[in-house]
Amino acid sequence: MDTMKAALMYGPGDIRVEQVEKPVCAEDGMLINIKAVGLCGSDIRHLTTDSRPGEYPCIFGHEHSGVIAEIGQKVKTDLKEGDRVFVSPVLPFPGAHAAMGGFAEYLPLSAWNLETSNVLPLPDDVPFERVIITEPLSSVYSCQDAVNVKIGQTVVVIGAGPVGCLHAALARARGASKVIVLELLDERLKMAEQFEPDHILRGADQLMDGADGDPVRAVLDLTDGRGADHVISANPSTVAQQQAVFMCAEGGVVTLFGGVPRGALTALDTNTIHYSSIWVYGHFGFSLEENRKAYDLICSGQFDGDKYVSRIMPLDGINEAVELARTGQVLKIVFNP
Repeated sequence: MDTMKAALMYGPGDIRVEQVEKPVCAEDGMLINIKAVGLCGSDIRHLTTDSRPGEYPCIFGHEHSGVIAEIGQKVKTDLKEGDRVFVSPVLPFPGAHAAMGGFAEYLPLSAWNLETSNVLPLPDDVPFERVIITEPLSSVYSCQDAVNVKIGQTVVVIGAGPVGCLHAALARARGASKVIVLELLDERLKMAEQFEPDHILRGADQLMDGADGDPVRAVLDLTDGRGADHVISANPSTVAQQQAVFMCAEGGVVTLFGGVPRGALTALDTNTIHYSSIWVYGHFGFSLEENRKAYDLICSGQFDGDKYVSRIMPLDGINEAVELARTGQVLKIVFNP
């Protein structure tokens, strides 16, 4: 039996790197030898909570690039074995077990995967690790396109994790005249500086009603009392979602981009939303076309993907990586399985 290395989740916080059976390439599918896979905020949430009850052990990981190891004989493609590729997040095909992900040396793609995902040729001069940023950038691109962030606007981003920093950088690229980033953690306040927002402010984990250090008051002061055209809550906090409403200008848009803990509810001031004509928008995911556009931004060098990768680690270090990311000591960690 051929085996491969994989990081298996046996339960909340119980992640073990083991040798498992290497997947077989289906005649209508592909087998990818994973060279780089990113650790996403959603991976951390899944790995540390009871996210797959009844389905353990399972393998997560959805930001990946690698080399085509095998192509099934029924697959029609211009790609060939040995090609370097970027693989967009893989959806489980109907009736399939959802446990096979990219935290492994090999990733099988079914015919369904090939229909619903992008498998794109990766230029030789683009490192496997750099292109991992394509997946989160795709979501950020899709979001800002949907809410029409544009030239001359003020954009507030709450959260300076990798997604928040992507939002800040893309808002600037789309012509925003003022970009304000808020963050609770000292490490990430420092890391946000490299993306050159106009202002970096310390956030707060509670509503402060104008008291000293209130981030809502700070945003209003920086916008002459008007508030921001766009406030993007890119973090897992219900308090940040509450604050976002009070930071928003009349007729502005509050975007809820980060998922909060399952079952958590946010109390929003609907009078402020109503009388200020604020739009509240929730965003998740992207289309294959948006994924390709983000991919082109990274591969062309128009968007510097390397800035977001704090560390490259072996897959054996996944438990350490989860803790580093969970505590905000890094932006993005990429594994070389």
